[in-house]
Amino acid sequence: MGKRTLIRLLPAVLLLGSLRAQVSPEPEIRGTVIERGPETGLAGVEVVLSEFVAANDTLEPRTFGKVLTDARGSFSFKPQHLGDFKIEYSKPDYRKAEDSLAQGRPFSSF
Repeated sequence: MGKRTLIRLLPAVLLLGSLRAQVSPEPEIRGTVIERGPETGLAGVEVVLSEFVAANDTLEPRTFGKVLTDARGSFSFKPQHLGDFKIEYSKPDYRKAEDSLAQGRPFSSF
Protein backbone atom coordinates (compact mmCIF):
# COMPACT_ATOMS: atom_id res chain seq x y z
CA MET A 1 0.00 0.00 0.00
CA GLY A 2 1.36 3.44 -0.95
CA LYS A 3 1.75 6.37 1.35
CA ARG A 4 -1.25 8.62 1.85
CA THR A 5 -1.23 12.29 0.94
CA LEU A 6 -1.50 15.26 3.29
CA ILE A 7 -3.24 18.44 2.21
CA ARG A 8 -2.15 21.64 3.90
CA LEU A 9 -4.85 24.19 4.44
CA LEU A 10 -4.52 27.80 5.49
CA PRO A 11 -0.91 28.14 6.58
CA ALA A 12 -0.77 31.91 6.71
CA VAL A 13 1.01 34.71 8.48
CA LEU A 14 -1.42 36.65 10.61
CA LEU A 15 -0.79 39.84 12.49
CA LEU A 16 -2.61 39.77 15.77
CA GLY A 17 -2.91 42.78 17.95
CA SER A 18 -5.13 44.87 20.11
CA LEU A 19 -6.99 47.91 18.88
CA ARG A 20 -4.91 50.05 21.24
CA ALA A 21 -2.34 52.12 19.34
CA GLN A 22 0.50 51.46 21.80
CA VAL A 23 0.41 47.67 21.21
CA SER A 24 2.29 46.46 18.14
CA PRO A 25 0.96 43.48 16.14
CA GLU A 26 2.35 40.04 16.99
CA PRO A 27 3.03 37.75 13.99
CA GLU A 28 1.49 34.29 14.02
CA ILE A 29 1.78 31.43 11.53
CA ARG A 30 -1.04 28.92 11.80
CA GLY A 31 -2.83 26.36 9.71
CA THR A 32 -4.61 23.03 9.49
CA VAL A 33 -3.33 19.77 8.00
CA ILE A 34 -6.07 17.93 6.11
CA GLU A 35 -5.97 14.30 4.96
CA ARG A 36 -6.82 13.90 1.29
CA GLY A 37 -9.82 11.65 0.80
CA PRO A 38 -11.88 12.09 3.95
CA GLU A 39 -10.93 15.82 3.94
CA THR A 40 -10.67 15.87 7.73
CA GLY A 41 -8.08 17.39 10.04
CA LEU A 42 -5.19 15.05 10.80
CA ALA A 43 -3.88 14.79 14.37
CA GLY A 44 -0.27 14.00 15.27
CA VAL A 45 1.43 15.47 12.20
CA GLU A 46 4.88 16.88 12.98
CA VAL A 47 5.09 20.44 11.67
CA VAL A 48 8.55 22.02 11.49
CA LEU A 49 8.93 25.76 10.90
CA SER A 50 12.30 26.92 9.55
CA GLU A 51 13.37 30.50 8.86
CA PHE A 52 15.75 31.37 6.04
CA VAL A 53 18.69 33.37 7.46
CA ALA A 54 21.76 34.88 5.79
CA ALA A 55 24.95 32.85 6.23
CA ASN A 56 28.11 33.12 4.11
CA ASP A 57 26.40 34.98 1.24
CA THR A 58 23.55 32.45 1.04
CA LEU A 59 20.21 31.88 2.72
CA GLU A 60 20.09 28.79 4.90
CA PRO A 61 17.13 27.34 6.79
CA ARG A 62 17.30 27.45 10.61
CA THR A 63 14.70 25.51 12.60
CA PHE A 64 12.45 27.88 14.53
CA GLY A 65 10.25 25.24 16.16
CA LYS A 66 8.45 21.90 15.96
CA VAL A 67 4.89 21.07 17.00
CA LEU A 68 2.37 18.26 16.56
CA THR A 69 -1.05 19.03 15.16
CA ASP A 70 -3.96 18.82 17.60
CA ALA A 71 -7.07 16.62 17.27
CA ARG A 72 -8.45 18.94 14.54
CA GLY A 73 -5.17 19.00 12.60
CA SER A 74 -4.39 22.59 13.69
CA PHE A 75 -0.99 24.09 14.49
CA SER A 76 0.48 27.53 15.21
CA PHE A 77 3.81 29.29 15.71
CA LYS A 78 4.49 32.78 17.04
CA PRO A 79 7.76 34.09 15.59
CA GLN A 80 8.95 37.40 17.01
CA HIS A 81 9.23 38.98 13.55
CA LEU A 82 8.16 38.60 9.92
CA GLY A 83 10.49 36.79 7.52
CA ASP A 84 10.86 34.04 4.95
CA PHE A 85 9.83 30.64 6.31
CA LYS A 86 9.51 27.02 5.22
CA ILE A 87 6.96 24.67 6.81
CA GLU A 88 7.52 20.91 6.61
CA TYR A 89 4.86 18.32 7.46
CA SER A 90 5.51 14.65 8.27
CA LYS A 91 3.71 11.67 9.75
CA PRO A 92 4.53 7.94 9.48
CA ASP A 93 2.78 6.25 6.52
CA TYR A 94 2.20 9.64 4.81
CA ARG A 95 4.22 11.46 2.15
CA LYS A 96 6.18 14.41 3.48
CA ALA A 97 5.09 17.83 2.27
CA GLU A 98 6.27 21.43 2.57
CA ASP A 99 5.13 24.99 1.97
CA SER A 100 6.90 28.34 1.86
CA LEU A 101 5.83 31.64 3.33
CA ALA A 102 7.78 34.64 2.09
CA GLN A 103 7.49 38.09 3.57
CA GLY A 104 5.69 40.41 1.17
CA ARG A 105 4.49 37.59 -1.10
CA PRO A 106 1.21 35.65 -0.93
CA PHE A 107 1.19 32.10 0.43
CA SER A 108 1.67 29.31 -2.09
CA SER A 109 0.93 25.63 -1.47
CA PHE A 110 1.89 22.56 -3.47
